[in-house]
Amino acid sequence: MNKEEILRSIISNVIVTLPGYRKRVFRIPKINDIKLSYLQFGVIAIVKRNSNISLNDLAQYFDMSKQQMSKIVDLLCSLNLLSRDINPNNRRMIMISLTKDGSSYINSVNEAIIEDLKDRLETLPQEKLEEIDYHLNAVSRLFSELTINDNLDD
Repeated sequence: MNKEEILRSIISNVIVTLPGYRKRVFRIPKINDIKLSYLQFGVIAIVKRNSNISLNDLAQYFDMSKQQMSKIVDLLCSLNLLSRDINPNNRRMIMISLTKDGSSYINSVNEAIIEDLKDRLETLPQEKLEEIDYHLNAVSRLFSELTINDNLDD
């Protein structure tokens, strides 16, 4: 294969494979009678990583309108996972932060995902585990060189 064919093959595999991991590998469990969608969980994860983020920045990160993001945030606030506050320096800016319950929830979900994945991986033979480990480390190392800057302040 020439370089162009290799690039197309890589891109095709990334587009087809990576979204499938979300549904086949990572299951978001029901914790404390709360079952979130992948998008809702993603919002909480981004808020955790970017504490006290504006609603505008959050909507921009997910490439959706402020109104759409506001509905998601309203639901997560009603579950006491997120809180909304008005920025004291700019009263028109709504700031979103993770509540104590939200932090506890995300930690519980992460632990449950790890346990579930560990249980499923343990069924594989040693050589398959080594192969997965080797290839995931290689992919991770290579993709780290391509990472898009997702700093929301840019």
